[in-house]
Amino acid sequence: MVEERHAAHLPWFVTEPGQTDALTLGMGVFLVLFMGLELSYSASCACRRKWCRRKQKTKATFVATLCVLAMFQPGTFFWVGAVLVAMADIPDFTPVFHRIADAVRRIERRRKGAPR
Repeated sequence: MVEERHAAHLPWFVTEPGQTDALTLGMGVFLVLFMGLELSYSASCACRRKWCRRKQKTKATFVATLCVLAMFQPGTFFWVGAVLVAMADIPDFTPVFHRIADAVRRIERRRKGAPR
């Protein structure tokens, strides 16, 4: 009889011996679900980085930066930007710029060689 009165004064999360601890069970389920969600989110960020071609180092770095920002700012536009940048095929303009620079050098050499 004394034990019954004492049990009435205990908080709801304190269980009697032999009973299931609902708070610990609920926190365990929450932890497993949260870790599963975090692992799937991290895997999706890793997929975005893998979509970038290895030779496009600047693009891969930019996508990796967006993925890190998306991890710390969930629900923002960073992950959408990372997907769009990773999937977009950005052409490599460096050969064009090299040809333009070579043409400008040739023009400059011709001007220096020609009398004014």
